[in-house]
Amino acid sequence: MVILVRILISSFIGYLFGSFLPGYFLPLWIKKIDIRKLGDGNPGTLNVKRTVGGFLAFITGLYDVLKGFIPMFIVHYLFKYSLSYAYLAGFSAVLGHKFPFYLDFRGGRGFATSLSLFFFIFFKVLYQNFSSLEVFYLFSYIILYALLLNMATKGKGDVFTMTMFPIIGTFIGLNIGLNTDFWFMLSLIFIITMEAVKNLIRDGFKFYTEKHTFWRIITRPFALLFIPLAIIFSKIFVIILIGIILALFFIIDLLRMLVWKVENFFQFELFKNFRIFKEKEKGRVSSITNFLLGIFLSFVLFDMNISFASLGFTSLGDMMAKWVGINFGERKIFKNSEKTLEGSLGFLCASITCAFFLWYFSKLPLYLVSIGAIIAFIVEAVPNPIDDNFSVPIISGTVMELLHRLF
Repeated sequence: MVILVRILISSFIGYLFGSFLPGYFLPLWIKKIDIRKLGDGNPGTLNVKRTVGGFLAFITGLYDVLKGFIPMFIVHYLFKYSLSYAYLAGFSAVLGHKFPFYLDFRGGRGFATSLSLFFFIFFKVLYQNFSSLEVFYLFSYIILYALLLNMATKGKGDVFTMTMFPIIGTFIGLNIGLNTDFWFMLSLIFIITMEAVKNLIRDGFKFYTEKHTFWRIITRPFALLFIPLAIIFSKIFVIILIGIILALFFIIDLLRMLVWKVENFFQFELFKNFRIFKEKEKGRVSSITNFLLGIFLSFVLFDMNISFASLGFTSLGDMMAKWVGINFGERKIFKNSEKTLEGSLGFLCASITCAFFLWYFSKLPLYLVSIGAIIAFIVEAVPNPIDDNFSVPIISGTVMELLHRLF
């Protein structure tokens, strides 16, 4: 009963402070203006600045940044509740900002509040759990990633936000475990990432080239689940599992190429906006099969940690290359290729992410994964008749395996 009461009190205090929107009330009280009918309709700092003025925007921004900390302070220091309740109050403030009851639950984006709380918990976690050298490594990687992605996306910050915050969440979770700090950070990362995605969609960002096979892009990262399965069970277990899935898709591909009725069946929409194979895969082996074959051979032929690297380069790299290439690709690397410099830089961003994780957690030496990431980047960028879903893991893995055995 006591726990329930504390949950309700913490949530209420957080929501109360969060639901007060100075970006709505100040223009209404002082200028007699409904900010929701001006600009982009958002009662936030930027819209207030654009439509009303800098002074009111400053007050709005200041309160939006602090509104998460005020209820946390009250709950933790005045009511003497534990940190978990303080975090609940802070998160409730974000929800109050986004869903104020007096505006039909249509408020601001909650970005400034979420971001300020995120940086608070992020630096708190870094201070309590990481050495200065480890923090240096992390920020060196973030800066490198930001520079490369900025070159690829022409400074579109929402792409960085959409990708980097989940990466940071994964990094922190792997280091500190699933404790209270992590869950609070994860909830904030979810809101921040979703807001970045909304901004990108609003600006016309495309996540796919073929709507019916979009699922294939977003499911690519799930292939990384083979890594914990290999660690928890064994390398042999993963080889057998991938082999079974590979055999299934190989048989389907074979039947598609030999029996036109089977091909036609798989080219239909099995569900609304859902199709397994792409139009360009008619009469040929699919990229799914090439990907599975490349990963299968990587686990068979290479050291397990090298196969992890090959898997990461291929699954995450291909996804990033597509997103960046579709939306920002302008400069073709080779005349007779559809690959663009921007898309390949997106691929490199994902590859160095995999390299950083494998090095930081002592799976592979830094020189080895760095060379592997660069080789994967080159193989993906250079046009060749072999599907890069197959060539990237095999060639990058082979180079890393040879270097690993030599040195």
